[in-house]
Order: sequence, then structure tokens, then C-alpha cells
Amino acid sequence: MGRYEDSGLSRISGGRITTFGEDDGLIQNHVRAIFEDREGSLWVGTNGGLVQLGDGKFTTITTQEGLAHDFTRAILETRPAPCGSAPTAVVSTGCATAPSRSSRG
Repeated sequence: MGRYEDSGLSRISGGRITTFGEDDGLIQNHVRAIFEDREGSLWVGTNGGLVQLGDGKFTTITTQEGLAHDFTRAILETRPAPCGSAPTAVVSTGCATAPSRSSRG
């Protein structure tokens, strides 16, 4: 996986490039950070919030779901994770823990 300014998220697999953008489920095409957690989910930080790619679908986490700010610059996973297995997102105003999978349904 990789990123290019304002072009979404790109994956190279089997010699093919696939790009994921807003039409595919990213909340915003300006990708700031990419992180893979212990469970294999991919977390994407954007200017519009945090997006989890797991089980073949995108799940968006923004200030409406409890993120401190939507501008997400970095993502890390603490050991042990403070709220289940959810990573911590470093947002422009500080840190926020993404809701765990079980709390999102």
C-alpha cells in the first residue's frame, strides 16, 4: 500500500495497481498516514478522519464517533491497547483512541 498526495490509497499486487478513493469508501483522498494493526486491519489517516479497512470494507471514524479532530497525521498501536485492539490515532489536537471493533458493532 502507498499514497500519493490527494490521490487516495494505492495497492500494488500481482503486477497491478489498484487505487482506492472517496468513491470506494475513503472519507477523503488526502492520505496522511497508513498503519497495519496486529489483526491485519489497515488504518488510514486523512484530513477528514480515520478509516479502517478490514474484512474488505471501509469503516470511517471521525469526530462524530469520538475522534478528537478529523485531521489525522499518524497512527500507532499501543501495547497493550487501551481499548481492546484499537490503535491510537495522533490527530492535530493530540491523541485519540479509535473505538474498538466490538464497540462499533
